[in-house]
Amino acid sequence: MNDKDIEGYGYKIIAEIDAELNEYTNEIVQNTIKAYKKQFVVVEVTENIYINAKKGDKTYGELVFFYLKLKDMGEYFTKLEYYDFVNKEFDKTV
Repeated sequence: MNDKDIEGYGYKIIAEIDAELNEYTNEIVQNTIKAYKKQFVVVEVTENIYINAKKGDKTYGELVFFYLKLKDMGEYFTKLEYYDFVNKEFDKTV
């Protein structure tokens, strides 16, 4: 799935985990992300890109809560960005 395919979703998060993390910390971060994906019904389209679960969904609550949880873990990412294509907003943590 490329950016053209993501357009209809309205919102996107890019979260790149720091490659310098030790194996134990990386596993904890991966498991935490997996749990948050399930809790907030977020879809992972590539290794580091997440979107809201339904195409055309104009509500962003689930994805924003997911982003805020990741933002709390900002030190574990080399890139963490939130894109709101509906309201034309952008937030960059890292």
